[in-house]
Amino acid sequence: MPQLYYPDDWLDYFRIILFFVSAYTVVVLLYRYRVNGHGWNTKSMDIWFGNLMWALSGCVFMVQAIALDRPMTVATVFVFAAILVSGKAVHKKGAWGSDAT
Repeated sequence: MPQLYYPDDWLDYFRIILFFVSAYTVVVLLYRYRVNGHGWNTKSMDIWFGNLMWALSGCVFMVQAIALDRPMTVATVFVFAAILVSGKAVHKKGAWGSDAT
C-alpha cells in the first residue's frame, strides 16, 4: 500500500530548487569562460574550473539525494550553503559574474 504522507517532501522540493541554482551557476560560468576566458591567467582558470566542478557536483548531489531519498544531514546543510553562495557569487558583477562588462 502506498504511503500517503511523505514528511520530507519539502526537502525534495528544496533540492529541486538547488539543482536549478547549481545548473544556473554552471551555465553562467561556461558563458563567462566563452566571453572572457581568453584574458584569464592560469590561477584564474584553475579557480574557475574548481567552481565549475563544485557547481556540477551540486547538480549531481541533488539528483542523487532525491533518487536515493537521503535524509537531512550536516553534509546536506553545507552543500546547500555552498550552492547558494556560488549562485549568488556568479550573479554579481565581474569577469565571472552574470553582469560582467
